[in-house]
Amino acid sequence: MEKLKTAFNHIRSTALLNMAIKCGVVVLFFIISLWWLPAAYISGVLLALFILAEFDVRSIYYILFFHAFENVMLVFYFTAFGLFAVISLTKSFRKTPLLFVITSAVFVLYCLAFTIPRFGYMLPMFFAGILLVLVCLTSNKEINFKAALYWFIAGILGASIIGLLINFIPGAILFTYLPFGRELWEHRSFGLQRFAALSNNTNHLHAMTSAALAGLLVLDLQKKIRLREFIPLFAIMFAISFATIARTFMITFAVMMTAYLVLKIIRHKRQSLKTFAFLGLALIVVCGAMYHYTLANMMRLNIIPERQIIQNNRPLRQETFEIEYRPDIDDPGRGGIWRRNLRDWSSSAYTVFFGRGIDSPNIGNVTQHNTLVFILVKTGLVGLILFIAFFFSLFYTMYKVKKFKFDTSLLIIFLTLACLAMTESIYPRVMFFIFIAFFILSTEQKEEIEIETTDTKNIEQ
Repeated sequence: MEKLKTAFNHIRSTALLNMAIKCGVVVLFFIISLWWLPAAYISGVLLALFILAEFDVRSIYYILFFHAFENVMLVFYFTAFGLFAVISLTKSFRKTPLLFVITSAVFVLYCLAFTIPRFGYMLPMFFAGILLVLVCLTSNKEINFKAALYWFIAGILGASIIGLLINFIPGAILFTYLPFGRELWEHRSFGLQRFAALSNNTNHLHAMTSAALAGLLVLDLQKKIRLREFIPLFAIMFAISFATIARTFMITFAVMMTAYLVLKIIRHKRQSLKTFAFLGLALIVVCGAMYHYTLANMMRLNIIPERQIIQNNRPLRQETFEIEYRPDIDDPGRGGIWRRNLRDWSSSAYTVFFGRGIDSPNIGNVTQHNTLVFILVKTGLVGLILFIAFFFSLFYTMYKVKKFKFDTSLLIIFLTLACLAMTESIYPRVMFFIFIAFFILSTEQKEEIEIETTDTKNIEQ
């Protein structure tokens, strides 16, 4: 009996080693599901059971870890997230900020009222994201930003490794027809495969890695990460982002690095030179090792002419490049997408004020690639006002109710989110709210990761 009790306590434990083992078990069954589909259900059920058994708000680390598996574990991801949110909010009900809850509830009900005829996946993601933010607001002292970021990075690495292996696994199933997954598209440009890991979309992947990079920069500015940890993690996240060949990432990266360099010099002065030297060297090594991707990125940014790229020691001309082609998509480019969506929004008084519903079909099967345009088209001016009220209540809660202290380093997270939101369809996906969660959690001035290597409290109980 004592052995069973001890084993159950280990299952309940949120100690670093125990959580790593549990994540490993879930990932193992997921890998098995590449050949034996029922294993995917087993992995999802195990994840939900671990969260239920722990009854601990630090289960948020699971959510961050498995977010990178979003398109092949979608149902389980939301199920686990819902269970986690209900559990954690139940434990901190008295600390729940009333203004934020009311504002968020009004926004959700408004979106639901104009979405019922076309109820899809957008609204559940929006609701899940609000729950994530609410949990961070009410339980911030129990969730460490550095630990959360590390789990998030570990999930990206795990999904990236599996995504690479799928290209070499004969007979692997790509989840094209079952409810828990979606087809993994092969994105190609300039004769190169644009890496998407398990995210199904290169833009989704670089949004994740951008959040990870911004978080690492914030940790460095707050002196909460050692240089020997910071440089390799930053280089790996940059390499994964670089492999997406996404122009948005390169622009976002330039903005975040500019903000980082200015803040680093102001805050750390001469001490910043050593970090700059190692960071610059790491980026040069990555760009050199990924020479073909470096050329492709430069061509997409029009830094060099789109004439040729060296692959396998042979020059390839532009007309021979393999470009991803999907006949169901009409993509006139960012500017064209924005113009036609704004024309559609202004086509009637009803759409101007109330939009077409948050889950309404997209014109040409292409998302708006802009948060402001998305809000206007989907929810109208009323929705935009409620969206602004949502952010107002968030900041009011942070600085007036919770007494969080503002740190200039957090501008990097906000600027990164703003860049992505203006050029990608990041809202209302959960990734949008992960940025906000990181923003909230990074206001806590803590020096060390709080997860212990042993969980003596649970063991003793």
